[in-house]
Amino acid sequence: MRDFGARTAIFRRGTRPRKARRKGICRGQTGQWVTPFRVLRGAGSTGFLYMLWLPLLFRMLVPYTLPSPASLFNLFSKNLATPGGMLISVEYFDPYQPVLQNVSGGEGLFTKQLLAVLAGVWGAVALALAAWVLVRYFALRQKLARGRSADLTALQPVFDRAAGGRRTPVVYSAAVSSPLVFGFFHPKVVLPAEMLDRREGTECILLHELIHVRRKDHIVIQLFTAAAILHWFNPLAWLARRLMVKDMEAACDARVLELLEPSRRVEYAQTLLDWADSRRHSMQYANFGQNDTKKRILNALNWKQLPRWAQTVLAVVICGVFACTLTNPVLAEGHYLPVSSPFVGDDQRENFRAAAARLIGALEAGDAAQLAALASMDPAYYEPVYAPFGGVRLQVKDAQLYCNSSRSAEVYLTVDVKEGGGIYSEGEGTLVARLTQTGYRAEPFVSCLMPQKKYENIRLLEDENEAVRLAVRLARNLQSSEAGAGFDAGGLPPVTVARVCMESAEQDKGEKPPFSKERMAQLAKEYFAIEGFFCDDPAVYDAASGTYFFDPGEELAYYPVEFTQTEDGQTTVSVESYRDPMSAFPQTQLQCRLTKVA
Repeated sequence: MRDFGARTAIFRRGTRPRKARRKGICRGQTGQWVTPFRVLRGAGSTGFLYMLWLPLLFRMLVPYTLPSPASLFNLFSKNLATPGGMLISVEYFDPYQPVLQNVSGGEGLFTKQLLAVLAGVWGAVALALAAWVLVRYFALRQKLARGRSADLTALQPVFDRAAGGRRTPVVYSAAVSSPLVFGFFHPKVVLPAEMLDRREGTECILLHELIHVRRKDHIVIQLFTAAAILHWFNPLAWLARRLMVKDMEAACDARVLELLEPSRRVEYAQTLLDWADSRRHSMQYANFGQNDTKKRILNALNWKQLPRWAQTVLAVVICGVFACTLTNPVLAEGHYLPVSSPFVGDDQRENFRAAAARLIGALEAGDAAQLAALASMDPAYYEPVYAPFGGVRLQVKDAQLYCNSSRSAEVYLTVDVKEGGGIYSEGEGTLVARLTQTGYRAEPFVSCLMPQKKYENIRLLEDENEAVRLAVRLARNLQSSEAGAGFDAGGLPPVTVARVCMESAEQDKGEKPPFSKERMAQLAKEYFAIEGFFCDDPAVYDAASGTYFFDPGEELAYYPVEFTQTEDGQTTVSVESYRDPMSAFPQTQLQCRLTKVA
């Protein structure tokens, strides 16, 4: 064995911090002055430090997470809304008063196209990087197939110590220059061919690699590679991946040192030093090769078990970090970006394109019958609804088709409204039409047509916030004949309160009907601040069983069109309902003011 002391002298020199020596806060057994936080920075805490990378990995791979007021991201913007709340007042607008639909004010199509181009560049580079990684992976896999398998029976004591007796394939191959773990679902430990004649440090290396397998580090590093590819444009993603690998190796070293006798820690450090000059095969795999060797050797020589109180503190910190970083803010302002799916076939894309062309022709001609035919299987019913389009004179200057899926598409129409006719205000702007393919007919339906700003506000608000959902449910269950122009929550009809509470409990809380009287009273207090609620209307209350039931029945299309929140915590939600798919006139307009329940 080489002279370990001579080769590590430079690593031991100068390890005492000058500030620690001057301050003299505390003194360790080795004679070094240390701060109270040094114990948390030692090798014993590396497993906890490694776990801190998991929330970042999750956020980089998963585009959606549950909203929570505890989310750390609530601190980054003053425009983020608090969840839900207690309804305090409701205001109805005149449902029969025509409202001009302003076509201006939306984001320009050029910006949409530029963002779409950038999205295409991102996808192309990500696919190229993924292909390069996969090619290297399968090329190495083919080389390893010609490797020599090790005698697993002779290695059983190592398996017993590192993996609880579970065997993992071990292969010697000339294709690698340092030990590593290869594979994803069925990993194997790959050792360089030179280790066939070199037994020094073999047990330590196998312990290290088998612990990688047991901790699923090979899966984590592959997922981090995928995350870095998805975020290839962000240099911090690649830096995070490199730092994560260092913490992963340090955590694995710490686990090996727990399993080894104290007298063998010098042997493990020597093994690290012996492989310090080897070339790492790739950061794509968990390997034993060169990776911050100096720090790993110092940790091996000075390793101490972390005190129990420190483990408890770090576990609590880890849980707090997970709770704060794995959740989203409850509602974030943003931009809705339509993106064409690459999985839509040419035939279906042409089908959507033909439907968009028919819609453009009907709009420019003001043909109510053709619009009704595009919107419904019963044109005779909808033709009178679209009669006001006959008074509109507009010109479609440009159209952009986005096929979201084989069943849904969006058409952005740049229009110049010459005469509004009581539907659209005059001027230039953008209309958005949503096309929906169903099994009832070959031609897609036009299920929505409205100004871009309103359409994108709806898409950003739908299902994103508890307050918005509560306001939409109230609008869906409240009849205009039940209340005047304005009233508070206490003036709501009991049947409406019961329906909204049951629907909210089912969709937000996952509860199942029927609901007891006690539970209904709790829900009414939570959502409407009504004390001692009770409703004996047979429409929702079964007197024989003493329970409440909910039947949603037939629904109109209800859209949240505006959302504002003041600094005092009050939220205002505007909801509109439409009888016609093309949204020419709102049938009802409802404005709800809510406040967060303490």
